[in-house]
Amino acid sequence: MPKPPPKMPNLQPQQMQFSREAIESAEEMRCMNEIPVPNKNGEFMQCGGEIFVEATRLRYINPIMSPTGQQTVATVNIGKLCIACGKIFNPDQWLKQKQETEKATKGTILDKDGKAADYGK
Repeated sequence: MPKPPPKMPNLQPQQMQFSREAIESAEEMRCMNEIPVPNKNGEFMQCGGEIFVEATRLRYINPIMSPTGQQTVATVNIGKLCIACGKIFNPDQWLKQKQETEKATKGTILDKDGKAADYGK
C-alpha cells in the first residue's frame, strides 16, 4: 500500500470580526502592480485597482497519491487577484511601502501621499 502524502497545513486565511468604526476609518489598499501606460511605449504606472478576488490553482491528485485512494481535485489558495490588471496583489508589499513612506515623511510637511501638504485651506 502506498504511503499517504504528508498532511498539508491549513492555508485558509483567518476571518476576523472588526467594528464598523474600524472598517470605516481603515485605509483602502490599492493595487501597486506595474502596468504599461496606454499609447506610451516603455512607460509604466501603478495599477491602482481596488477590487480583489481570491485566486486559486486547481491540482489533480491521482488515486495513488490521494489519501482516500480516489482521484480528486485539490485547491491551492495563491492570493488576491486584482480585477483591474489581472495580476496577483501582495498586501505585504503594500504594507512595506506604506511603512517606508511614513518613515521617509515623518517630521516633514508631506502628506500621506508624499505631496506637500496644503495648509492654506
